Amino acid sequence: RHELDERDAMVRELARYVSREETFRAVVHHELSTPVATIRAYAHVLGHVDAEDGRWRDALAGLIAEAARLHELIGRIDELRALESADLRCTLRPVRALPLLQDLARYTRALPGPHHVEVRADDVRILADPVRIGQALRSVATNAVRYSPDGGRITMIGEVAGDDRYHLAVVDEGIGIDPDAVGT
Repeated sequence: RHELDERDAMVRELARYVSREETFRAVVHHELSTPVATIRAYAHVLGHVDAEDGRWRDALAGLIAEAARLHELIGRIDELRALESADLRCTLRPVRALPLLQDLARYTRALPGPHHVEVRADDVRILADPVRIGQALRSVATNAVRYSPDGGRITMIGEVAGDDRYHLAVVDEGIGIDPDAVGT
């Protein structure tokens, strides 16, 4: 009986390990696939514009920025591993909001599809982890592009909302989220 209990405990531990590894691989895949997709989109833009079209400068700047972001993410693999133990840390520091949202707008413009992208933001310093907030905002912007009609407007908004609060939003003309799905 004792040997069976030990074997069962080992099987449970192995199952937990396999589950953590699957979660880790899913997180790494998600975190790395976004900058890779963006790099591919910028490269596509570069391949289809002529030298007189000013979009090549934005595409080249986007390639450089996303390659740097990808390099940083790869360097943070150990931090991603901490997700399995729920020990993920944010490194908060003062960050200027307007450049953060301008970078998000450049990213969004490079995604496939004709959209009108604009930024409306109070240019103040906010306390944030620039990598984490950037990841979250890019994910929201990617969904805005994916679910907005061609030619739709996507607006990055940042506004002071009282003492020590700053609201960030990505507003689009897409189908929205089913109210019953919010919070699930």
